[in-house]
Amino acid sequence: YTASPTTSKQLIGRWKKIGFHTLYGMFIAYGKDVKKRMRMNVKIVDIAPTVLHILDVALPDDIDGKVLKDIFEKNSELSKKKIKFQKVEEKKVEVERTKEEEELVKERLRALGYI
Repeated sequence: YTASPTTSKQLIGRWKKIGFHTLYGMFIAYGKDVKKRMRMNVKIVDIAPTVLHILDVALPDDIDGKVLKDIFEKNSELSKKKIKFQKVEEKKVEVERTKEEEELVKERLRALGYI
């Protein structure tokens, strides 16, 4: 958890679990094909495609984010390797819920601030 700029000093002093989500954070990569001492803006959605590329796994064609090719040394195997994609077929999932279950779901979503 991390304290936000609006978190009161009283709460920070007590180490309460206060947090927020952000697209940006710290990403560290290391390896023979990875550039050294490089800084760049990275989004959290770019990590999964990059890891899949390193592992030579095809990316789903509907994946959010992109492969961070700029982290790789020029002319390295990983920088030259073509990004592979795999077609993802849309699946419809039908879920039957009782009225009570539906209300419970709505209650939980309200408590989380989604509705």
